[in-house]
Amino acid sequence: MFFYFLCALLLLNAFSTEAQECSDKAVNTRAGGKFCDFMTSKDPKGQVLCTADGYEELAKEYCAKTCGFC
Repeated sequence: MFFYFLCALLLLNAFSTEAQECSDKAVNTRAGGKFCDFMTSKDPKGQVLCTADGYEELAKEYCAKTCGFC
């Protein structure tokens, strides 16, 4: 019975995730917070870089808080 309980706890731990704090990872890079400030500017088409084609994944990874992804 103890073995089944232990297995259940291990499975529960394996499938649970911890919530991560919403923050900008770019602050810890060489570019710092200026990168996220740049991502809120507009491209020549008038689209904000946070949501522009080719930049959205980068914005989600490094500027989640500034770009409003969390």
